[in-house]
Amino acid sequence: MPGSPIKYDASRIGQAPADMEAYIEEQLVSQCGRDACGVRVVPQLQGDQGCISKVAPNPVPRGGTVVIYHGPDCPEPISAVRPVTTSTTTTTTTTTTRPAPTAPTTTTGSR
Repeated sequence: MPGSPIKYDASRIGQAPADMEAYIEEQLVSQCGRDACGVRVVPQLQGDQGCISKVAPNPVPRGGTVVIYHGPDCPEPISAVRPVTTSTTTTTTTTTTRPAPTAPTTTTGSR
């Protein structure tokens, strides 16, 4: 919708900052045309090593700035933050069936 904020995919945080910048700019150009809706993409580097820890805001307002945060403070994988617990539950149901009762039979006959 014209004038609305622009959503982009920021899930590739394992990329180098320059690659992530180009990836987001490509998305903005594909949605808005050459002017990218006036949105700028700016890497905020905090050292030459580390990883991209965050890309924000998402969605970005038209004329706004997307910041790629990069530095030594990398988010830890979920498995390192909290242990992963797996459990299995087994339920056994036993059903006993009895034959249906039969009606008594009567015999009629001649003598």
